[in-house]
Amino acid sequence: MRGRPDETTPHSGRWPPRRQRKAVRRGDIAARLGGDEFGVLVYGPTDGTGDVSLVNRIMKNLVQPLKIDDVTLLPGGTIGYTIFPKDEADPDRLLKNADRALYQAKAKGRGSWKAYEPDATAVAMRRR
Repeated sequence: MRGRPDETTPHSGRWPPRRQRKAVRRGDIAARLGGDEFGVLVYGPTDGTGDVSLVNRIMKNLVQPLKIDDVTLLPGGTIGYTIFPKDEADPDRLLKNADRALYQAKAKGRGSWKAYEPDATAVAMRRR
């Protein structure tokens, strides 16, 4: 493939591409965590609607078709997220909470997103 794979493929280690940078605000941090998983650290308080707005912007940008040479790719994704410090203050637990939300979103199917819910985690832990 010609073109600029560093701007179009998440596996290049360079993320986010330009169009995803537009989805996050100045001061927020977006990073590749590994494989096909990415994280966004959002700065500042949330009023309960700002996080949904951000997730919708990221998802909208994520699913836009990519054209490389004569090939059109139709990307997709799933998002799980948690809010600091509302859901957790410890960085390791915060990532685990986001990971739990991601797997709950994946269970709903491609193109879905899920916020971390402590009650859902407690129910899942009791079922084990």
